[in-house]
Amino acid sequence: MRSSLSPLRLHPAPHRWSAVFPAGLLAPLALLASAALGCGSSEDTTNTAGATTATTSTTGAGGAGGGGEGGAGGAGGGAATDPLSVLHGYLLGDFDNQAQNDAGFDKLVERHVCNIPGRDGDPAVLWLYVEHVEVLPDGTRDAYFTRVNEIAIVNDNPVSRAYKFDTGHPLYTDAFSFNGSRDGCTQPDVLQAILDTDLVYRDGCDVTFVQNGAQFDASTTEGTCSFPGGYIQTTAVVTADGLDVQDAAVSGGQTVGDKFEFRRVTDFMPPGG
Repeated sequence: MRSSLSPLRLHPAPHRWSAVFPAGLLAPLALLASAALGCGSSEDTTNTAGATTATTSTTGAGGAGGGGEGGAGGAGGGAATDPLSVLHGYLLGDFDNQAQNDAGFDKLVERHVCNIPGRDGDPAVLWLYVEHVEVLPDGTRDAYFTRVNEIAIVNDNPVSRAYKFDTGHPLYTDAFSFNGSRDGCTQPDVLQAILDTDLVYRDGCDVTFVQNGAQFDASTTEGTCSFPGGYIQTTAVVTADGLDVQDAAVSGGQTVGDKFEFRRVTDFMPPGG
């Protein structure tokens, strides 16, 4: 399996960065919006050099539900012990950085992660839908980051590879534009209809999770998630309660990228849901 990480961090869309950052840093910032954990898949245009479409999904009927209102709240059943199952339980659910925002951080972002129905034919591979939604000061919600993460054990550690949606898909988002809401985890039929040809993967941006007691330390390989003139470096700490993640653009001797502190939210209900 190729690897990568979905869905982690997130900056607001680049159209809100333009008044803050020099023009030379806007391209790296746009890449951050498409980055991972989100994690770890940089993008600028669809089917960029080195990109491939997904090729390893299973297509068995049925599968886990779409996560209810925003995603399952963690792994069900008894306590899991193998790394993939533990990580699965940690990643699933609804999260936000409300506490961080209350403490003065200037961005409020929701994170929603759920299983993709119909892609549960191989228990050794997780297929997760990840969505980040920025809540603007007027309460408007902008889904600026949507990804599919494929996670499996590689060399004894869970490794995630992230796919963006091809242009035209109903869950596609444009980092340079206001997208409005998507709330993909509340639409299991849309998730189950995702085809491999709807997904675009970029090599070099996979995220490896290393279990360290009750947490996972996650990162991309330094320098491999590249864009012209630099690279994206993703780092994260994932626990049962949430994740701290930073996707940093390294370019021209400058490093740009906020650290987001996502914490689990119970009983999330999207507006109008």
